[in-house]
Amino acid sequence: MIDIGARIKTERNKQQLVLKDISEKLGWQHTSRLSQYERNEREPTLGVLEQIADVMGISLQTLLFGEELKQKQVTSLDTDDFILTPLCTLTCKDGLPSWNASSTYIPISKATYQSSPTSQQYLRAIQVENDQMEPYLQKGDIAILDTTDQTIADGSVYLLGYSETWSIRRIYTSPDGGLILSADNPKHPAMQASRPSIAILGRIIWRGG
Repeated sequence: MIDIGARIKTERNKQQLVLKDISEKLGWQHTSRLSQYERNEREPTLGVLEQIADVMGISLQTLLFGEELKQKQVTSLDTDDFILTPLCTLTCKDGLPSWNASSTYIPISKATYQSSPTSQQYLRAIQVENDQMEPYLQKGDIAILDTTDQTIADGSVYLLGYSETWSIRRIYTSPDGGLILSADNPKHPAMQASRPSIAILGRIIWRGG
């Protein structure tokens, strides 16, 4: 299993760099994003990993595999460690989803995928369009969901469909049996809904960007 956060931190420490050094080279205003990557609180996309490797002056393979690179030949990204999930656009009609897959695929580690019992064919990746779930999900992030997981677990994050739109919210059940659709960003108030009024399109199992 590849511990991406540990790899980034190890390579950074080897070069005696602090978080600010790399963040500034990447054009990031704050160090919190890189810090979250190192603590595995947030998973970088392959494109971001390539940028981090570039500013460190190392190859992507070295960043991913570290010293293991000396024990095995790696000529390209090792697909044994990753699965590819299609990046989709989503439209809703009466709360029902219509997925439109692009030619872009998001690689996620199999260690992440194995935490979900579903088949790979039911995973979908979407790009976050707003700041409602910041800091958990930031605008422009990629979120991958398991479309077979529609059972509500208090505090988990789901993709919801209603009417002609969709939204990502953290769901809680209220004492009266209704649902509280909570946004992590305090600028956006929580909403109350009944179970029949929304469609749960899947649970978010991965986030990165």
